[in-house]
Amino acid sequence: MDIEGDFLESERLGILKDAIDSLTPRQETVVRLFFYERLGLSEIADFLGISRWTVINLKRNAIEGMRDFISCHYK
Repeated sequence: MDIEGDFLESERLGILKDAIDSLTPRQETVVRLFFYERLGLSEIADFLGISRWTVINLKRNAIEGMRDFISCHYK
């Protein structure tokens, strides 16, 4: 049993959840479909009825937003 490791993992997951919650609804959807559901960019575009480039931009902006959120809130 690794209590310290479990605590750190729980803390990391909490930070990630907070960062995801800070995204716009469309960004959050793209992140969840890409990272959790493992859909490809074209599959996400088809599913949402938007262009592949829009998905790329949403994903890129979401990751940048999450990085900014984490760096501002968790130093």
